[in-house]
Amino acid sequence: MRMITATATEMQNNFGHYLNFVMSVQESIVTKNGKEAGRFTSKEIAVFYSGRFLTGIYFGKF
Repeated sequence: MRMITATATEMQNNFGHYLNFVMSVQESIVTKNGKEAGRFTSKEIAVFYSGRFLTGIYFGKF
């Protein structure tokens, strides 16, 4: 999986580019004032991590 970092302004000005990027099952980190503010991920990645979290695998309970 490839991941890129973009500032909030860059993400705002080039939203279509980043949308296409995450739709290809990639992930973008959004920064604001040099600090990570959030992540922009595809639905598939979000569902994968949600499933792992809900089953407890994420925390090593199994």
